[in-house]
Amino acid sequence: MTGDARTAATEDDRELMEWARQNPNATKVNCNGKQITDVGARCLATLCPNLTKIGLNETLVTNVGAMPLAGSCPNLTAIFLSDTEVTDGCKQRMKEALPNLTIY
Repeated sequence: MTGDARTAATEDDRELMEWARQNPNATKVNCNGKQITDVGARCLATLCPNLTKIGLNETLVTNVGAMPLAGSCPNLTAIFLSDTEVTDGCKQRMKEALPNLTIY
C-alpha cells in the first residue's frame, strides 16, 4: 500500500488538525509515534506553511501526505520520516523541491 492515500482520519489526525487551526504560525511540530495519516500531514501542509521542523517518525504517513509538506512549507529544513511508508523516491523529490531539507 506504499504511496496510497490513507483517507480515514484517526483521532490523532483530528487532534493535529485542531492544533494546526490554532497554531497557523507554528514553526515546529512533533507527531512522532502518533497515528498520523496522510490526512493529518496534508492538513499541516495547508494550515501551517511556516513549519521548519516536522517529526513524523513511526506514523502512518505515505508519499501522499509527505510530498505536500515540501510544496507548502518553503522554510522546512528538517523532517523525520523513519518507520513510515514514505519511499526513497519521494524523499528525493522532497529534497529536490527543498535543497536545504534534511530528511531523517
